[in-house]
Amino acid sequence: MPNQTPIPPEHPPLPGSAPPNLYGFEDETGTPLVGGAAIIPLLELIEGHTYRHIGTGFFITSSGVFATAKHVLLSAHDSGRPIFTWQLIPPNQWHIRPVLQIDCHDTADVAIGLSCPSLNEETGEELVDVRTRLTIRPHIPGDVIATFAYPSTIIEATESGQILSFNPDFYEGRIVEYLSNGRDRVMLPGPCYRTDMVIHHGASGGPVAGPSGRVFGINSTGFDGTNDFYISRINEIFSLEIEAGESDSITIQQLVNEGAVTVDP
Repeated sequence: MPNQTPIPPEHPPLPGSAPPNLYGFEDETGTPLVGGAAIIPLLELIEGHTYRHIGTGFFITSSGVFATAKHVLLSAHDSGRPIFTWQLIPPNQWHIRPVLQIDCHDTADVAIGLSCPSLNEETGEELVDVRTRLTIRPHIPGDVIATFAYPSTIIEATESGQILSFNPDFYEGRIVEYLSNGRDRVMLPGPCYRTDMVIHHGASGGPVAGPSGRVFGINSTGFDGTNDFYISRINEIFSLEIEAGESDSITIQQLVNEGAVTVDP
């Protein structure tokens, strides 16, 4: 009997999704980007070859550095479970890349990671990641915002392994309030935004942009049973560091200064 291709599971619609073709993000050149190449699901390996989806991240350099929410990475990292990025390479390649290192902010719910280098299977050359364009422009109540993330992810076990079915989408809302002194003393003690944009489980760590398509925030958390959802500012990632050699490290701000991270005022 011939092998049958597994049928991908159906993804139920989630509240808060945006109408098609209304929003988009920009790459470092200002060109609209393909979400799956620059905005990625994050996975942890829980046993053997069993993956679990833990959140969303997005590349900020062309050499594998990505940003996400701190709480997305901490549980897996503190438990010693390996973390991976899953990446679409248009038109039909995909890569699962180990995360080599992470750095988390002391107080803000933001973090960075570094994915292992990979090769483009078609060209044989080292993969150059499409990176998002950032902005530190403050946003105010009433501003329209959107995120692109992977909450509608289904991972099913099969006899031969797993089916990983990703269904990223845009989710929209507005800024309700800017909290310069944070929301609370534990999860979000630093500057953050309260919004009415639904942040589903699995969307944490995803990029948030206004109409410009430039990322100013990172999905953090919400309160069950309310319409309050919170995003952290992108500003707090600039002090984070990645190792640049056996004894050297480099901050994201230094990468900005060198042009490896694109930030608009």
